[in-house]
Amino acid sequence: MHGWIDHLDLDAAANALTSEEKVPYMLPIVGVETLSPRLKASVVEVGRTLSTWPQLATSVVLGGALAGDAVRRILLGHMTGSGRWFVDLDELVGTPVEVPPPDATPPAPTDA
Repeated sequence: MHGWIDHLDLDAAANALTSEEKVPYMLPIVGVETLSPRLKASVVEVGRTLSTWPQLATSVVLGGALAGDAVRRILLGHMTGSGRWFVDLDELVGTPVEVPPPDATPPAPTDA
């Protein structure tokens, strides 16, 4: 885990039953700064108003596709570095940016 949970008692983690008991183990791995505001608010509701960790099917599919792509790149020798990469679908495919229409004037012919 690249040192993300070295400070935690892993034997206690194996016996963590409630969502509140799991939070100290989950947060160092996923990183509080990388969680969306909605997910941060949801974490405290697990076991109360939510039955389990919220997870959209689209996020699951995206995660599987990214993991598969990373494995393929590693096996092909295209990815040799170690690290963490974050993919935020809302950032990639969020509110569209206003793009001006292309110039409708055709280019002038050139002498060849």
